[in-house]
Amino acid sequence: MFSIYNTGDLADMLTNTIFAVVPQLIYFFKITVYIFIVTYLTFLRVFLRLPKLLPAWDKNFKRFILWFVLPAAALEMFMLVYTQYNFDRVDIISILTTLVFLIISTAFLFPLYRTKDKKGYFIIGGFVVMGTGILLTILARFQSVDFTTFFFRLGTIFEIIIFSLGLIYRQQEKEKQRQEAFFELEKSNMLQQQKAQEAAQLEELDRLKTAFYTNITHEFRTPLTVIMGMTDNIKGHPHEKELIQRNSSNLLDLINQLLDLAKLDAGHKQIHYLQADIVPFLQYLTESFYSLAKEKGIQLNFSSKNSSIVMDFDETKIQYIVNNLMSNAIKFTEKGGRIDSVLSVENRQGIDHLKIQIKDTGIGIDPEKTAHIFDRFYQAHDSHKGGYGTGIGLTICKEITELLGGTIYVESVMEEGTTFTVLLPITNQTEFSPQLDLNFESVPLPNLPDKPVSKTAELGQPIILVVEDNRDVAEYIRTILQNDYRVEAADNGQSGIDMAFELIPDIVITDVMMPQKNGYEVTHALKNDPRTCHIPIIILTAKATEMDKLHGLQSGADAYLKKPFNKAELLVRIENLLQLKKRIQESYSLPKIKRPANSKATTKVLIKEKPTPQSLDDQFIQGLHLEIEKRLDDTSLTISDLCTATGLSHSQLYRKLKALTDQTPVHFIRTYRLHKAEILLRDGKYNVSEVAYMVGFNDPNYFSRTYIQEFGQPPSEVRANADK
Repeated sequence: MFSIYNTGDLADMLTNTIFAVVPQLIYFFKITVYIFIVTYLTFLRVFLRLPKLLPAWDKNFKRFILWFVLPAAALEMFMLVYTQYNFDRVDIISILTTLVFLIISTAFLFPLYRTKDKKGYFIIGGFVVMGTGILLTILARFQSVDFTTFFFRLGTIFEIIIFSLGLIYRQQEKEKQRQEAFFELEKSNMLQQQKAQEAAQLEELDRLKTAFYTNITHEFRTPLTVIMGMTDNIKGHPHEKELIQRNSSNLLDLINQLLDLAKLDAGHKQIHYLQADIVPFLQYLTESFYSLAKEKGIQLNFSSKNSSIVMDFDETKIQYIVNNLMSNAIKFTEKGGRIDSVLSVENRQGIDHLKIQIKDTGIGIDPEKTAHIFDRFYQAHDSHKGGYGTGIGLTICKEITELLGGTIYVESVMEEGTTFTVLLPITNQTEFSPQLDLNFESVPLPNLPDKPVSKTAELGQPIILVVEDNRDVAEYIRTILQNDYRVEAADNGQSGIDMAFELIPDIVITDVMMPQKNGYEVTHALKNDPRTCHIPIIILTAKATEMDKLHGLQSGADAYLKKPFNKAELLVRIENLLQLKKRIQESYSLPKIKRPANSKATTKVLIKEKPTPQSLDDQFIQGLHLEIEKRLDDTSLTISDLCTATGLSHSQLYRKLKALTDQTPVHFIRTYRLHKAEILLRDGKYNVSEVAYMVGFNDPNYFSRTYIQEFGQPPSEVRANADK
């Protein structure tokens, strides 16, 4: 339009028709310059999707149109009228606007190129040819009023061609994106169908699993019924009967939990509401654990911020929730800890809720594990923290709570404690029961056996330390070993380590999953301490995979037995380890030196004749030899001196030496001195009395007697043979 107007063709065509009366109006067609600029920039924004591609430049173009192009157009129209349509004067405004447009558009090309947008390449190419035409046209205008628009029209033609190619490319891209979107939609539909099929399969698998739980637990009940029934018919053996009955009851509880889980899965768990004051009910539930908490040295408290809370509740289900949470709190709270059961009423979303909180000062739960605490078969505590069990108790608690329309959540800080919170909506729809039956029994104290009674040490029986947190298992092992061994017991890993350091037992039998320290940690601690590194260790555990066994052996265990273990195998393992200990004793004992009568022996330190120490036991024995060697002629050397040198108590040194050499400390010192004396005598440089004093004997006659006991010949005969 601007080209037609500028050549005069438009004026010739319209002044004789439309603008015959006022031919000057034809000059207003010059406004098409501004329309071109606005249209071009609008095209750029839409074609390139400039708000997303270069949002800053999109804003700049808007500002340029609003604050420069449109005011310039308005100013030019005003000047046309004001100057009586003086084309030469008015044309300066449009030339200036066009130059600013060229400068801004040229500056835009570089950031557009950096975006690597392929559509931008078409814009760059089109603008180069069009801008060149505009620039040449402006230069021609400065030379003459009757300037040519040939270059502008030529550039415009090429620009239209390039832009058309760009539009074709963009259309192809849109078609490609449409097809990709179609394929993504198809893929999404297929994934949804696949997920639906998987969900159906999981639902079927869950149904089969629930049926399996139900069937297998019912099948467990049959032999368990026989076991529990026949136990009552056993005459005598009250202690053994008690063990069988107690563990049968534990197994029955586990079976009942699996049945409850199956019923919840199948939706067969029914709610039996009654309306009563729940405060005394929950108080009785808490108090039923007082004896158990007292037995563990834990302070248990109950408090309620409301003296009375009348509501609908299911006694059985509330009792299950509280019993499970309270049992866990007692289980994971150490002696001297505290557990609080707190009741209150909390309004949530306009509905009053009963709030039950069980707070303990126990070991806490790792924050990463709290999100899974209610997952089925998930155990939040590591084995060294006592994390054993079925992993379904909290799952059932959660599902029962949700069945009652409530929620349950946990808050915990490691080594500080855990708080379980149960929220149940308060309703009053069932018939009120003024007399609530609270005649249920308290949670009984576990009828645990006493720690195994030690046999007297004078009998000379080997000491076996059993590290097992389940006292029934520890008691069973005691009944197996008590006739032939002195049995001591520790109920957690840390106390097992402490007792081993104190007693220096002959064998340690340890479980893996225990509070404070697990069996692997116990084994590692004992095998890496000079006081106990010689002690054979048997790991006895229900963790029966090959990886578990490998882990146990790598930690230093000498044997690994799976629960349930064979009694005969345990006894054989113990006997073999004791025989192995005897061979170790022989290796650490100084040999009876039998040299030819005429042999010459050089004076040497005995320990230097032995290989370089490779183990803690080697280092221990060699350290004792060095201590004796340093004070060889010191008649005042005592066992206390060796205790000071090794950092062991008298009893620890005695047990350690007895285990390694089958000698008492006194015998160990004397044997070393006699063997050193034998070397000195065969050397031939000293007489018997001199040798006796050199090796720490202050009585040559006593020296001769002990020498004969050790080597079977008098020292004088050995000295005489040395001179031959």
